[in-house]
Amino acid sequence: MTTQSDIHRAGLSNEKVARESPNHSPPTGEGAADHGTEQKNEDTTRATPSEVSFPEGGLRAWLVVLGSSILLGCSFGWLSSFGTFQSYYETHQLLDESPSTISWIGSTQTFTQYFVGLISGNLFDLYGARVLIIPGMMVYIFSILMTSLCHEYYQFLLAQGLLCGLAVGFIFTPATSVVGHYFRSRRGLAMGFITAGSSLGGILLPIALKNGLYSHTLRFTWTIRTVGFVLLILMAIACALVKERLPSRPRHLFVFEAFRIPAIPSS
Repeated sequence: MTTQSDIHRAGLSNEKVARESPNHSPPTGEGAADHGTEQKNEDTTRATPSEVSFPEGGLRAWLVVLGSSILLGCSFGWLSSFGTFQSYYETHQLLDESPSTISWIGSTQTFTQYFVGLISGNLFDLYGARVLIIPGMMVYIFSILMTSLCHEYYQFLLAQGLLCGLAVGFIFTPATSVVGHYFRSRRGLAMGFITAGSSLGGILLPIALKNGLYSHTLRFTWTIRTVGFVLLILMAIACALVKERLPSRPRHLFVFEAFRIPAIPSS
């Protein structure tokens, strides 16, 4: 005679067999949603950077390289032109200042540019390239136009030294990092083209500035403004070409753990 206790034990046994069976159907309703979420999280955790595919070329990728080359040519070209400014300031606006004092303007530019890289890299990972490049470009052109109005040493130090270096710092990092979204095995080639663009700007801008600064028509004010307007057009075109491909990666703005990693690992 079958009792209620026997029926209960049989039901539990059948349920156990169903769970262990390979043909067991997946849960439905909320159970299915939870199962899918867990599976997705597990797949995301298992994903590695090596599994991400890279175009390694194509029109879109090379347009990004072109845009980055223009951005670095316009920004680093201006920074590389400081020798021209130094020579001009020593005989004109900053005649009473020593060459060592004037050189602090260029030193401030370079220091600020690389110091800003401590946060601009993480901001690029969080928000993408254009969120940094567009404001950086606007501040950069503003600093150039303000430089054209400077007469005192502290004005040059703030406009051309601090403000310009700050702007270039927010342009340089995303302009170089975005190339890594399109190239992996050919990344060295792509970075070579970007470096060539930076070098080209470092050749052309000092020549243009020297010819304008010592001419009888443009002089200092309109030489700086004319170069600034030309750079604005070029950088606007470059900004339209540069676009990230991979999704943003959530991370902290400051990664203090990086300071704990030894530069040379102990053997």
